[in-house]
Amino acid sequence: MIDHLEGVGMRGNAAAIWNGGTEDGSGLVFSDSGVLFNAPYTVATAPGDRTETSPQELLAAAQASAYSLALSRLLSTRNMTPKRIDTTATVIGRADDGLAITAVHLGVNAWIPDADRAEFETMAQQAKSACLVSPLLNVEITLETHLDTARGTGARPMQGTLRLRHRRPRITAMRS
Repeated sequence: MIDHLEGVGMRGNAAAIWNGGTEDGSGLVFSDSGVLFNAPYTVATAPGDRTETSPQELLAAAQASAYSLALSRLLSTRNMTPKRIDTTATVIGRADDGLAITAVHLGVNAWIPDADRAEFETMAQQAKSACLVSPLLNVEITLETHLDTARGTGARPMQGTLRLRHRRPRITAMRS
């Protein structure tokens, strides 16, 4: 089926299993790399205290990581080598007549010593369309940026950058 794609430079494979109805079901996702292995997921239409991921969260992770790579590549064409790029992606959707992604908001903190702010802003905007994921979503993507040019040497965490809850994954047995 996809033999005609052999030889294309990039490729990623993942699989998903879903059991049950939309509202009461659950599933597992897997990736060839093994990073996602028996990772539980649900529809998760509302934020809450859950231990499963969701398609929205997986899209947010893909968007944040692909955007960071695109921005890094664009910056390198201007001889601006980032020490660190922290990107958060918030995927916004609706669940009324069906599930749909309606917008994405990106928050970017970058540490690039001696960078030109105007040039950074231009590259940050261009990275939205240069990103592997953005064109696939076909939604409005908003962007908020912060550039730090005056740090000392060595990558250090930026204060207040990634405000995500980190929990250990809970693996549960699938019911048949």
